[in-house]
Amino acid sequence: MKRLLFAFALLTVPLGAWCQAPASGSATPGKTQQVSPFTEYVGDWISLLDGKVWLLLQIELHGEKLTGWITHSRDVEMNDEGGVRSASEEKVKEAITDATLNPDGLLLTVKFADARTTDQYMMRLTAAGNEAELKMLAMDMPPGMPKPKPWTLMKFPASSEPAPH
Repeated sequence: MKRLLFAFALLTVPLGAWCQAPASGSATPGKTQQVSPFTEYVGDWISLLDGKVWLLLQIELHGEKLTGWITHSRDVEMNDEGGVRSASEEKVKEAITDATLNPDGLLLTVKFADARTTDQYMMRLTAAGNEAELKMLAMDMPPGMPKPKPWTLMKFPASSEPAPH
């Protein structure tokens, strides 16, 4: 009699419930979804001077490769402490040609469209997650120019989610 009740119970369950495949994107038991170590860096980052954007860093993730642009004032003057004193309205745009994570942060190599040389910056996230520091590395500086301090970057709230590709 128990077998008959069990068989009847099985027949009353809709057939669709037995044949459903797991929803796409759902986690498989025992497997964790891999998240790119670059994810935290993706988005639009800005640096302000007197309430105006003088530097925009745009980072996109394509597969496991970061790409993007850094747009900044063509002429930047430093104060005696290495902070930004003034920045011109005219902007230049450099392409990110390489991005590498290391213990110090994200090493960005950038290049002007018409230049043969590259510049490098180190981007380091702060504990807040929506702020970072961007530091110039190994660049030629005019004589007498103070060593630049790292620039504070703020992430646009709308850019905190990577765009679907």
